[in-house]
Amino acid sequence: MSSSRSRERRLLIAGVAAFWGLLAIVSLGNDVVREVVNDCSPTVGQALARLPDFARREVAPFLLWALLTPALFALAARLPVTRPKAWRRVPLHLSVALAVATGVGAYRAAAHDLLAHSDPASGHALAEWRRGGFVAGLPLDLPAYSAILVVGFALAHYRGVRRREAEAARLEAQATELRARLAEARFEALRHQLHPHFLFNTLNTVAALVERDPAATRKTVARLSGLLRRALDGGDRHEVTLAEELSFVEGYLEIERTRFGDRFAVRLRIEDEARQALVPSLVLQPLVENAVRHGIARAAGPGRIWIEAAREGGRLRLRVRDNGPGCGPGPPRAGVGLSNTAGRLEALHGAAATLELSSQAGGGFEASIVLPLRFPDAGQGEVESVAV
Repeated sequence: MSSSRSRERRLLIAGVAAFWGLLAIVSLGNDVVREVVNDCSPTVGQALARLPDFARREVAPFLLWALLTPALFALAARLPVTRPKAWRRVPLHLSVALAVATGVGAYRAAAHDLLAHSDPASGHALAEWRRGGFVAGLPLDLPAYSAILVVGFALAHYRGVRRREAEAARLEAQATELRARLAEARFEALRHQLHPHFLFNTLNTVAALVERDPAATRKTVARLSGLLRRALDGGDRHEVTLAEELSFVEGYLEIERTRFGDRFAVRLRIEDEARQALVPSLVLQPLVENAVRHGIARAAGPGRIWIEAAREGGRLRLRVRDNGPGCGPGPPRAGVGLSNTAGRLEALHGAAATLELSSQAGGGFEASIVLPLRFPDAGQGEVESVAV
């Protein structure tokens, strides 16, 4: 911030010096031309020889205005003519304008006096100018002061706008960071809530096998241990590839097959490109679990579960459906697992991701997830988004 202000100050000083320097050069040129045109100097060379005298008369006031300009800019920034104190500050600015114009007039008169002493030939014209006193300079000095003040007001307003924009950007960045942290905290809370939900439901499966099939129970407990290890070893990874998620789901289905035997089959329809897409960790397992517990477990005959994944433009659609009895009349209601999934999708993607639940007319239930299509960037460890 300090380097930016220092650079702005240097640019301002350079601009002020360039402006008044250009006016001084134009004024000097005008004096030289006037000397030649009015036959005050027979040749251009003689007119140029008088440049030091012209400089004392014309450049000196411009130099003074150049030195005064930064101070007047600071005054404009300190005392802007804005409501509610506008009318109280206008008389103050008028007083300062008269004081500055008087000072510049006195400076100009002193410069002319020096010129008169150094060049007696011009004394008559200079004496004529001095007789006008300070009033002669007011038509030039007051507008000059007013113009500087207006530019100062404009600069102060511009700086104020920039400060407000920078502050708004800073606050927005802080708010964005806070929202991201809150979303991450919510995502983590929901993920930790999902682990015991998954564990309890799977333990119920194990409990149903204990007396009926001890060997299957031991196998199921070993598989459950492997699944929990994989779930907990994910660490802080909020997203995994769909291929990893499908591998986890297959481990879960192996446990359920131990319970249901040949009563259900699973069909996968996964596009090859979709396998490498990023999805929230444990996003499919609650959908498959819902299909097993509320679809297959209540189906009268053999059950079927379809797991599908396909690209739709710049989005990825995941669909899990079963041929169970469905959820009956009325809109489907999400349990703990599906509600958790919807909350995690919102925390990770906001409105860009959706979870849709529907009960099929001929029986069966479908859960469909749509989320942005993104891939891991192996080179930088980040992700690559795919435009629609």
